[in-house]
Amino acid sequence: PILSLVIPAILHKCHELSYAYGLRPHHERIGHMPLHTRHLVVPHKHHIRWLRAHDHFSWWYEHICSIITNTLSIGEDIIFIITMLIVLLPFLLFSYFRKDPQKTHAFVHMSRIWMGVFLPLAGCPLRVRGKENFKKGETYIVLCNHNALLDVPVSYPSIPGGNKTIAKIEMAKIPIFGLFYRTGSVLVDRKDENSRKESFIKMKEVLDMGLHMCLYPEGTRNKSSEPLKEFHNGAFRLSLT
Repeated sequence: PILSLVIPAILHKCHELSYAYGLRPHHERIGHMPLHTRHLVVPHKHHIRWLRAHDHFSWWYEHICSIITNTLSIGEDIIFIITMLIVLLPFLLFSYFRKDPQKTHAFVHMSRIWMGVFLPLAGCPLRVRGKENFKKGETYIVLCNHNALLDVPVSYPSIPGGNKTIAKIEMAKIPIFGLFYRTGSVLVDRKDENSRKESFIKMKEVLDMGLHMCLYPEGTRNKSSEPLKEFHNGAFRLSLT
C-alpha cells in the first residue's frame, strides 16, 4: 500500500519535470498544460538542440514509466478481484435476493466497506466532504463528472443513503461483477430508443422508493482535453418530473 501511494506521486512529478525541462516534444507538452496557459510557443534553437541530445534518455524514461504504471495497474486489478470475491458471499446472502429498496440499502453498506478497503490498498484513499448537505428523509439527483473507471466505485458508496446509478447495460454481462453492477444501477442500452425511455421511468421509480439517483450528464467518460463535455438533458428533465 505504501508503494502504491508513493510511486504514482513520483511518476506524476517526473511527468511535470519532463514537461518543464523539455524531455518531451513541445507539441505533446502543450496538450498537458492548464487550459488558461495553452498557447503556441516556438522553442528556442538551443532548446531544440538540447532536446535532441536527450532523445535517448527520454525513450528510456517513457519505457520505465510505462512498465511501472502497467505493473501498478495489474496490482490494482488483482486487489479488486480479491476484495470482490470476499464480498460476494455476504452480498448474495444479505442483498442480492431481497427486494428494493432494502436490496439497494444493504448493497450500499457493503460497498462502503468494500471500497473502504480496496481504495486505500489501490493507492487511492478517499476523503468525502459535503455529506451534511444531504437532508435526512429527502431524495436527491446527484450529478458527477466522469473522467475515469473509478468514478462509480468512488461516488456510489460516498453518497449518503441508498442510491442507484444510471449505467450502460454492457457492463452487466461481466461474470460475477455483473451481479453487483445490476444491483446498484438502472441499466440502459444507449443504442436502443425504447431502453432509454424505460430507463427514465425506472429512475423515477427509484426516486419514489426514497433512493437517490446518481447520473453522469456527460453521458460517457470525458477523454478530451476539456474539463467537461457537453451535458445531456436527462438529469434535468428527471428533476422536473
